[in-house]
Amino acid sequence: MSLDKNDIADLDEEGEWVSIEGKVLQLWEANSDSISQVGLIGDETGKIKFVSWEKGGLPEMEEGKSYRIKGAVVDSWNGDYQVNFNSRSSVKEMEEEVEVSEGEYFEDKITGIVPKSGYIERCPECKRVLVNDHCPVHIEVDPLEDLRVKASLQNSNKIAVFNGEQAEELLGMTLDESKEIDEDDMEPLIYGQLVGKKLKIKGREFEENIVVNEFEEVGE
Repeated sequence: MSLDKNDIADLDEEGEWVSIEGKVLQLWEANSDSISQVGLIGDETGKIKFVSWEKGGLPEMEEGKSYRIKGAVVDSWNGDYQVNFNSRSSVKEMEEEVEVSEGEYFEDKITGIVPKSGYIERCPECKRVLVNDHCPVHIEVDPLEDLRVKASLQNSNKIAVFNGEQAEELLGMTLDESKEIDEDDMEPLIYGQLVGKKLKIKGREFEENIVVNEFEEVGE
């Protein structure tokens, strides 16, 4: 670790002021108007949730891009650590891409399907799922189509999230094919097709979610 950068895996002291270099892995829907952005950021040592507060006036970050953040504050929520960006923080996009630890393979069985699995539409700017055809942040947008499966796992008590190509491979259907299936029929179809399958999974873990990067079926 350099003198001016903290490893994400070491962020475990509430109230500590830190500087990190990380890649934005996910952006989520903010549940408060006081939050500008919320998501997951990672480096070669681990991942952590971040919250960028609206009053900080910081530039918005994009999924897949790497940033150098100075003056972030470590906090915790529901027993998990997070970093907060505020008016004393600075955010600068990096030219070089930060490598992110992708975790290890593990085996588990699908026991259920979480609602909102199937064909979805996202905001092309922040990748949030549209609500009533609108992005919570960017309002009216030209939607980005996607296929998603959220499956509960038996032993790890986690939710595996399959996006895009991973979801297509898991379901054996293309995005265009999924659009032809009625919304009321999609989740029962996914349930019948996937529940009981045992998978070998590798992905990024955060709280109750595992965003799957690689998987293979190992049995039923």
